[in-house]
Amino acid sequence: MSSADPGRTAEEILVASRAVLDPALRAAVRRLPEPLRGYAQFHYGWAGPGGTPLEGSLSRLRMPTLVLLSAGINGEGWDGAVNAAAAWSLMGNHALIHDDIMDSDSHRRGRPTLWTAFGTPAALQTGNALLALAVELLSEQGGPKAAAIGRMGRTVQIMGAGQVADMDLEARVEVALEESMAVVEAKACRVMSYACELGGLCADASDDQLEALSAYGHHLGIACQLQDDLEDLRPAADWVDGVHGSDIRRRKKTPMLLAALRAHSADRDHLAALYRSDTPLSEPQIRQVAELIDVCGGADWALRTIQEHMGLAAHSLDRARPTPRAHRELKTFASVFGCSVTGAGRHLAGAAPVAD
Repeated sequence: MSSADPGRTAEEILVASRAVLDPALRAAVRRLPEPLRGYAQFHYGWAGPGGTPLEGSLSRLRMPTLVLLSAGINGEGWDGAVNAAAAWSLMGNHALIHDDIMDSDSHRRGRPTLWTAFGTPAALQTGNALLALAVELLSEQGGPKAAAIGRMGRTVQIMGAGQVADMDLEARVEVALEESMAVVEAKACRVMSYACELGGLCADASDDQLEALSAYGHHLGIACQLQDDLEDLRPAADWVDGVHGSDIRRRKKTPMLLAALRAHSADRDHLAALYRSDTPLSEPQIRQVAELIDVCGGADWALRTIQEHMGLAAHSLDRARPTPRAHRELKTFASVFGCSVTGAGRHLAGAAPVAD
């Protein structure tokens, strides 16, 4: 099997990736003992609460596709990286399951989260089992599997520290922009860097190539997270109460909000008062906060920062010296995360959470 054909769109690349990743991922999950297997199948959207098989999947498999594309850096096909990409998905979903518990999120992708449907103990153990299964898959992987497992372990450590820091920031009144950006780097950036590194390891990439791929993922991760924050503030379609403004509803200390709070104006003072109040925000107040973040320059700061990091991502990709096809596909595929690797970013609607 060769990597995606030249000239394919990002969505066509994703379709080709799903065709090889979905069967591999389902086969891996079938290794789990019951009832963990059924819980994992529910989480992925392959089964209902009673175990009834469902069509399709809740995971778009975007990040595992990034593993496959990075594995093509030196012209190799995807065959040698499919298990590694499946392992990334298992690791990423382990983190999502645990984050849902910590964040008390009752729904994900329009369905009850695992802990909501089956209880916290079941969700915790399913998340643990997925991570262990990811290590198992990598242990069977050809190439530098020790490095792949080691980098996965370090990634999980950094992600966990980032999640704890994220929750700490939500509980605090005074938070610095730099602290919020550190959380983005620990969560969104690290998982995307590891996806690129893992693909490079499957391709026996040089140390310089691995460093450049990691940097590509890092800068892409920052841009994609800020794009996601921006989409919550400026939805492509009409604002929908209860859907948009989720970060504001939780008073999340996003970098964009903290950048807005650096403004010197009466609007900034009004924004700070609304955000620091203990009273739950009404839907009109949530829309008002969104407007104030924009007025105080938060959205413009996010756009400038996205542009900066997409330019850095493009430079890092050039440094990785991929084949022309791999270079083209990695640039093209960035659009599924709501970003464009052209040397400068742009605001695209439809961004989605990074870890899927």
